[in-house]
Amino acid sequence: MLTEVARVPLPTAWGVFDVRAFESPADHVYLALVHGSVERKDDVLVRLGLPVDGHRYDNAAAVLSALDLRSVRLLTNNRGKVEGMRRAGIDVVAVEPLPTAPHARNLGYLRTKELRMDHVAPTGAAVTAWESGPMPAVDAGALLGDVRPAADRPYVVLKFAQTLDGRIATSTGDAKWISGEAERRISHALRAACDAVLVGVRTVLTDDPLLTVRLVAGASPQRVVLDSMLRLPLTARILGPDAATTVITTPRASAIRRTALHERGVRVHVVPPSPRGVDLPAALARLRAAGTLTLLVEGGARVITSMLETGLVDRLVVGIAPTIIGAGTEAVGTLGITTVGEGIRLVDRSVFVLENDMLLAWDIAPRTNARCRG
Repeated sequence: MLTEVARVPLPTAWGVFDVRAFESPADHVYLALVHGSVERKDDVLVRLGLPVDGHRYDNAAAVLSALDLRSVRLLTNNRGKVEGMRRAGIDVVAVEPLPTAPHARNLGYLRTKELRMDHVAPTGAAVTAWESGPMPAVDAGALLGDVRPAADRPYVVLKFAQTLDGRIATSTGDAKWISGEAERRISHALRAACDAVLVGVRTVLTDDPLLTVRLVAGASPQRVVLDSMLRLPLTARILGPDAATTVITTPRASAIRRTALHERGVRVHVVPPSPRGVDLPAALARLRAAGTLTLLVEGGARVITSMLETGLVDRLVVGIAPTIIGAGTEAVGTLGITTVGEGIRLVDRSVFVLENDMLLAWDIAPRTNARCRG
């Protein structure tokens, strides 16, 4: 038997929850967070947390009985939990699975839960298994490749979408939308799979992106902006509360601007300058030291070119749209390559078809003559 020992309101961004505490004879306390009136209601959406070896659901069922629920919809991927709740006398009328776009850090764990613990696939649909229709969660692991961060920098995935004739924007700078929604959803799944997503300040000034995960079910990464002179407007959407933001700049930037960003809750790293702005090896070293293991780079053209030129890319993912626009912005600029033999070699190709678009991924073959300019 459980005894209710406390009851308090809990205001949240999603409304006020009623927190009710129940104590068991073994002195364990169970908390129920209740939103709205649930007494004598059918099909109440319920979520229960127990450790891996928590095979008994008696007390959890007793809490639901104390709340006087008539039947529940259980929010879980665990088939065993459903059967356990039913054996404990709870009328489970439906199961709502919880797939998510997995992160590189938890992908192995989630796959283990599916393969060894009989969970409903918690990682969402694989890129190779999806063709059309709704896609609430996506496993972008096939696009990430073999994630192995270096000691001095994160594992870097460079991703961009281009037209069939190799442009990432028109001659006027318009880039919305080169790819279709299916390809853009995969981009959001890649964001969810990485610790951080990085762009240059020109992309922020031109497109004012959010760089969050919105088109799939998954968590938004840290947002990183390369901005050697701190031209980033304080009104930029990337500085909003949707996710954490880090700006990497140089000693040439205004101290007043750095203070203004700090006051907005933005982390600012100062690294040495380079002829193109921010010294990239130093910038990636700062991110690695701060705990970033996987980094998704989304542009723009100067950042794409610099990352390839300095040999800092491990994986390249390119979305190709069936569109030709002629003159415009090329994804990759001058790399200083004078012979074909000096070109950057791509290996271990993967190909995915997404509605009208095509998605290609490769590993970057090691280069012994990579330039060290930032």
